[in-house]
Amino acid sequence: VVAFYINDVDPTAGVDWRLFARRTGIGAGEVQIDSSTPERQIPTPLDELRVAVTPPGADIGRFDPASGEDDDERPHPATAVHVFFHESRFLETDGLHPAIRTRRFVAGDSGLSLAESFVPSAGAVFEPPFDITPPVAWIEPAWPVIRTPLVAGDRVGLFFADQDRVYYQEYAPDDDGLGWRNDNGAANPYLVDDDTNESLFQFQGVFAPACGCDTLHGAMVFWSKNFGPGSVNRLQVRVRGLDD
Repeated sequence: VVAFYINDVDPTAGVDWRLFARRTGIGAGEVQIDSSTPERQIPTPLDELRVAVTPPGADIGRFDPASGEDDDERPHPATAVHVFFHESRFLETDGLHPAIRTRRFVAGDSGLSLAESFVPSAGAVFEPPFDITPPVAWIEPAWPVIRTPLVAGDRVGLFFADQDRVYYQEYAPDDDGLGWRNDNGAANPYLVDDDTNESLFQFQGVFAPACGCDTLHGAMVFWSKNFGPGSVNRLQVRVRGLDD
């Protein structure tokens, strides 16, 4: 079992919220998986942690550690767990303007330590978590909302709102090992809204298909904008396509 939780690492001098992972069984242990720097902290102990397990649902079965049963005729256990969390974007005081960051836990008995089982690595050659949010300057205090991740096979999708815009990021295994859309390591999410000057009025939500384990293909994201004085708010939508 692997679990993720937030804990105060310095209770004697104010608060310093950090994100940890703990694993039981083979390779049991505990490791800090946030950026692990003083200027980046988890904004609140009640942060809305989100996880995405792949492959989803019916593709996940029970592994018998005694018999080693794991053949092609039966469902397989999870191969990866993605964890999403808020963290200071630039400075410790960015509590009202955090970034969304993530790590991927590689499940199974890989022979690696718990810290080395994360991508980016949280081990001896430490790498910071991947920044889902685009690398933009601070426009105004804003709280990027983390909606429920969408999954299909080993793919993971995430719609989110940040700095008056709606974005979409998607993970798919690739040659660089990172998987998320990026430009030389910097986040490069799709811009989902219509890119006009009108401010985002409300990020309404994400609605996933309910007929099966594939919640990614056909998922819909809704938001509303106000197009000037005297104008009513307009509800807008995009749909994640059915093709990979």
